[in-house]
Amino acid sequence: MNLSPCARRVLQALAAYRTPGWMFAGHYLDLTYTQVDKAATVVEMQVGAHCAAADGRISPAALSILADVALAGAVRSAFGPSARVATLTIRLSFAALPTHGVLRAVARLQQIPASGTMPTAVASVDIHAEDASVCCSGAASFAVLENRLGSADHPMPRSSTLAAAPVLSAHELDDTEQAVWERALQAGQQPGRGSFIEQFWGILPEPASTPGQARCRVESGIHIGNRSGHVQGGVLLGVAAATCAAAMPANWQLLDLSAQFLEPGIGPHIDATATALRSGRNLAVMDCRIADAAGQTIFCAQASGLRGR
Repeated sequence: MNLSPCARRVLQALAAYRTPGWMFAGHYLDLTYTQVDKAATVVEMQVGAHCAAADGRISPAALSILADVALAGAVRSAFGPSARVATLTIRLSFAALPTHGVLRAVARLQQIPASGTMPTAVASVDIHAEDASVCCSGAASFAVLENRLGSADHPMPRSSTLAAAPVLSAHELDDTEQAVWERALQAGQQPGRGSFIEQFWGILPEPASTPGQARCRVESGIHIGNRSGHVQGGVLLGVAAATCAAAMPANWQLLDLSAQFLEPGIGPHIDATATALRSGRNLAVMDCRIADAAGQTIFCAQASGLRGR
């Protein structure tokens, strides 16, 4: 079979995912820890067609995953690789997003609050493009939870897991892997409906019939799951970012996103709805809610959009 580079990458990521410890998206994006110590946690990622949005720039979901992973890594640098961390809140600000090169996310632990009913931590992150400019910055708070599911230790520090992974053949895949592979085969088959990664992840928001609104339904699975099997926090951020962008006029751009994680993303799908709270001449303020299949709100966010030149 003549595989596209993106499809080949999916088969490699499925092979790497068979070793417990790292989520599928981490393998697919080839996130690489280059530093983990008290000074900083550094995670790198190559920008390319495999993670690009329809406009050729890095997908906001891929960028959000990088940010979330780096921030969580800064927390694990203090609590250890066996710690299970859950994102509570996060705020990201966006500058011009790159079309190529290596992104370098530098995260630092800022504080560990001394009081509270459970351990928490706050970390900050700056993501540098290859020209050293900062294309994204932010901060997040995390809960440090008991590892009740017995997840394998997080593989940090770790170099690339994708480079040495074999390319599985279709007959080697189990049912769960086959479902991911079928998504990869279908991705790119809808001309005009997003890039490979947008179709593969299912982040394809549509404007609603009401002006200033947009909706997006995303099917769950290991292709967007975290180490616990829930929808990964960076993916939720990416879904919110894309849905908010779809609710804004075409020539506007996302300025920042502030989110609260209420419940884990469990179930067959999630539904995002974005609504413009205010849309002025140069600035728009959006509200986004993501619900699970039962209709329970699991995530809420507020976003700001800026009119493009």
